[in-house]
Amino acid sequence: MLLLPQNIRIFRYDSLKASHVFVLQICRDIVAALCSSKGKKHKKFLAHDQGNSFVFTLFDQLGYLASREQMARIIAVFNQAGGVAKTTVTQNLGYHLARRNHKVLLIDMDPQSSLTTFMGLDPHEIEMSLFEVLVKEKPLHILENVLDMDFSPTNTDLSAAEIQLVNEDLREFRLKSAIEPVQDEYDFILIDCPPSLGLLSYLSLVAATHILVPIETEFKAFNGTEKVLETIARVRSKANRKLKIAGFVPTRHDARKTQNIRCLGAIQEQIADIAPIFPPIPNTTNFPNAAEARLPLALYDPKQKSALNSLEQLADAMEKLS
Repeated sequence: MLLLPQNIRIFRYDSLKASHVFVLQICRDIVAALCSSKGKKHKKFLAHDQGNSFVFTLFDQLGYLASREQMARIIAVFNQAGGVAKTTVTQNLGYHLARRNHKVLLIDMDPQSSLTTFMGLDPHEIEMSLFEVLVKEKPLHILENVLDMDFSPTNTDLSAAEIQLVNEDLREFRLKSAIEPVQDEYDFILIDCPPSLGLLSYLSLVAATHILVPIETEFKAFNGTEKVLETIARVRSKANRKLKIAGFVPTRHDARKTQNIRCLGAIQEQIADIAPIFPPIPNTTNFPNAAEARLPLALYDPKQKSALNSLEQLADAMEKLS
């Protein structure tokens, strides 16, 4: 019998709709997977046969059976507008998911490599970028356990990928193909997309299961939402018919400014029937300060309750994605 880890809860599954032999095989497979040395998050497990009743130990806040029935959620954080906090959302959402015992991979698909910098790396010193992955079809370069997440970095070399891929066959599937060999190792894969409607963004949306759209609560940023929806429709029409909109995240919101209040109201009124509108992430100087310190906000300043509560609610919603 394996020792139980701390911070677990017991889940009794009494109504298994499978033969006894088949269920025993499932249990053996689960135990083998959990006890493997491949860095999975579920390291210790107890199964006890009581006729048709099985007792499973699960980590807190994570129903193991439900989670393993679901494939990795690959979320492209996308808006063609710049300065709407895509990178901030990607890093902080990833961290909030990781500290809930989810295995998280972040991918920097922006040649500006802001996420690479936010994660504490020098883009000029990384061994391999997404350029080699997309153009030369090398395996995805993954750095393990960076701020409790795995991370695939990039640098400015990636900007040349769009030109290099112009005449390549099946170019739109290059990122998807690179992710497929590792996606079963993760619960969430978050892709920080570039602020453009170009090929790199298109590749990201083709690889994704969901798209999360940060929208700054300013008129100019909100006015560009139509272009985002047109891009999603284009991807859905051919290359990725299963792409879902996870929702819209109002960002950089200042409740003291009347334009921010009006814009938030417009977002909630005009696009709520398309996908959920999540609680706004407030505009605070501690986000850029945390980025400068190469830390998620929760590590840099855990007293920022309003912003952290919004991120926690966003993480809640991402856990419920199907």
